[in-house]
Amino acid sequence: MALVGASADASRQTGRPLALTHERGFAGKLYPVNPNRTEVLGYECFPSLQAIGRPIDLALVLTPAASVGAVLADGIAAGVRSFIIYAAGFGEMGARGAEQQALLSRIARENGVSILGPNCVGVINARTGLCATWASGADALTRAAGDISFVGQSGALGSYWLDFVTKAGVGFAKWVTTGNEADVSIADVIAYLAQDPDTKIISAYLESAKNGRKLRQALELADAAGKTVIAMRAGRSSAGASAATSHTGALAGANEVWDGLLRQFNVIEVGSITEMFDATRLYLKRPQRSVRRPAIVSISGGAGVLISDALTDAGIPVEQPTPIVAEKLASIMPEFASSRNPIDLTAALGRDPLLMGRVIRALREDEGFDSILVFLGLVHRIAPVLSEIVRSELANVDKPVAMVWVGGLPNIVAEIEAAGIPVYPDIPAAVRAMELYGRLVPRVGRTLDPAHGDVEKASAGHTLSEHAGQSALGRAWPLAWPAHVLVRQPSDLPAALDGVSLPVAAKLQSAALPHKTEHGGVALGLRDIASIEAAVVRMLAKAKELGVPCEGVLLQVMVAHEIELMLGLRVDPLFGPVLVVGRGGTGAELEPDVAVRVLPVTAADVEQALLGLRCSKLFSGFRGNRPVDVGAVARQIAAVCEFYLGRPDLVEVEINPVALTGPAEMIGLDALVVQSKT
Repeated sequence: MALVGASADASRQTGRPLALTHERGFAGKLYPVNPNRTEVLGYECFPSLQAIGRPIDLALVLTPAASVGAVLADGIAAGVRSFIIYAAGFGEMGARGAEQQALLSRIARENGVSILGPNCVGVINARTGLCATWASGADALTRAAGDISFVGQSGALGSYWLDFVTKAGVGFAKWVTTGNEADVSIADVIAYLAQDPDTKIISAYLESAKNGRKLRQALELADAAGKTVIAMRAGRSSAGASAATSHTGALAGANEVWDGLLRQFNVIEVGSITEMFDATRLYLKRPQRSVRRPAIVSISGGAGVLISDALTDAGIPVEQPTPIVAEKLASIMPEFASSRNPIDLTAALGRDPLLMGRVIRALREDEGFDSILVFLGLVHRIAPVLSEIVRSELANVDKPVAMVWVGGLPNIVAEIEAAGIPVYPDIPAAVRAMELYGRLVPRVGRTLDPAHGDVEKASAGHTLSEHAGQSALGRAWPLAWPAHVLVRQPSDLPAALDGVSLPVAAKLQSAALPHKTEHGGVALGLRDIASIEAAVVRMLAKAKELGVPCEGVLLQVMVAHEIELMLGLRVDPLFGPVLVVGRGGTGAELEPDVAVRVLPVTAADVEQALLGLRCSKLFSGFRGNRPVDVGAVARQIAAVCEFYLGRPDLVEVEINPVALTGPAEMIGLDALVVQSKT
């Protein structure tokens, strides 16, 4: 590694990377480069990269922005393949800076070299001792490596993460800050960490994505590799993408697409560095499974109730032990204590600390509980004994376990955490960590090619009438439509209705009126020729009054159904084609209940999205309705997505509502299609 602009002052940004890497026993060669010095910290110093005359894997560019171009030229001539640029003054500094950053991107592309930064804080490899950073959080690092890696677009947030890790005594594998991403992006680093054998958990701080589709592929790679990604995302409150003509565009703005992407690939989203670390501690040494039935052991009855309330609020039910275990607990506990969950150890624990061990052993044997949460407060006199019991009984349990110790002695807490049992200072932090842990869903095998979603689609087009849209979708369209007929004038009746079952819906057909209901362009439940003719006359007159082109009135057979969904497909400007699925009908925007997934999708992706809707209880036969075969519905929706990806001319398709007419039968009742102009 060469360090261009290196100084001997370890307190300065130009001196810290060399000093830190030297202190950590890095086994590679270190070459300071500074034309004003012959030696730096005992290392021979060279006037330029080319003057080194030996192979260089990585060059740290510690010089100001104005000299970065010259350093890159020198390095490329010397055969350097990778650079880290720390200097600010590029894309974050307006048009002139953006121009200079674009030049860096072009240099990387044209010369086949990698550039991390500019405006980044560097990288750390804890296993090799490489400490190519000046971050203050690196001061207390040791060579102890762990299974967590961090990647973030903010050097400051990355430094805070380092501080959390070092103070907690938790080792990590890799630490990368990407800065302005002139070349290497956060997606590139996530894809690398997904294949890194040293990394089990990826902590990520996301502000933006230079290439949304590349990020999607990286997250899919991490999910397929079984890596847990815990991410904090900034910019959630920023304005979403401009709404398109349809409900789909209004309901699937930038924030919703981001949320859908992260859920789709099992990313655990947190709101702070503290939450990120709390969740990470629970994941570190435990099997990755959902938390749905925790057992609670508490020294305080009141604390047990508070934990129960907090878990219930988080959507995690507090259930009771099996009869066999309940009987065993009753034989263990004092007569005045209850063996119900939460289990209150009462003041009896002070007289008999071994009671803790007997209770935990009983709960470990109950397969009905998938996790264990222990609460203690103070009890300093018996703390060493309790620590030994907790460590011996919980350290190797094949379930998620956590502990709250209010006012716990620091040395006692440290030895429990060293055994792989996370200890939280209060109830909310522990419950939040278990809630985040419980979001993990079983991974499903993926056989699709993620690049299949990278189809080129126009971002704009012309909106078709419903009838024209159905025709444009063609015969290969996977969903059925109700029987229908288009009439252009009242005299077409009644011949047009020959063989058409009544009642029908009448719908005005004009590409200029995508939302027909708002203009009186829909009449439902028409049961005779007279009412149908009156509706046709009224709608044709309405089109004339509004001055819009009119293709006629669509008469569509009414379909009996109990559940309505909305199915939308559109192009997100960052991530490309996306699916929007949710509760349908005219109230879709009034009470939004949708899920977004980035294409391509599997049927399992769609099923997960459907079951995550607030209205999902309707699928299980709510209040006497027929239950829905969610898997079969998901397969049909996945087929619709596949069709959409195979039609580059389709900019946007929305079917709202989609009627579920049986356990697995779906019929599209209304269509909005936007087709490219070419």
